[in-house]
Amino acid sequence: MPSFDARKPEGFTLIEMAIIAMIIGILSAIALPSFLSFLNARRVDQALDDLESALKQIQLEAVRRSRNCNINISTGNNPTITGRTGTYDCLRIGREPLDGINLTSSVATNPLTITFDFKGRPNTTTTTTIVLSLASGEGSARCLVLAPGIGTSRTGNYNGTGTVASNCITPQL
Repeated sequence: MPSFDARKPEGFTLIEMAIIAMIIGILSAIALPSFLSFLNARRVDQALDDLESALKQIQLEAVRRSRNCNINISTGNNPTITGRTGTYDCLRIGREPLDGINLTSSVATNPLTITFDFKGRPNTTTTTTIVLSLASGEGSARCLVLAPGIGTSRTGNYNGTGTVASNCITPQL
């Protein structure tokens, strides 16, 4: 009696592949907007981190070198941070572009120039508020508030209009 070679079918059928592709497409369509929102928030957070670290670096270099050090922050879309003071460059990173970011400040000059003296004190007599958001206007804004006197700064989420320090909400831990 001849034996029949009854093999089990292997692989996926065309219908099964189409169903899997459809499920992947639906899940991607659901996840993509939230992922893009996450990436945009991360871009603003990174720009705020770059700005805060540049301010702290300039302040520390002014104390370390016992001389005045400036930081220039351009406002508007795609701002840059520079730290050159004459022939002295107190900012080790050189020129820091903040691509895709819109920066506004409570100080009317452009660029915003902050000078730290040899004791690390800023030359500002009032509180300086800097607001960063995406240049496209999407997503939430973040802020940095620089206090006069000893030059302490804080960061937070920006809620409201204008560039006032009271709209910079620092999250409670």
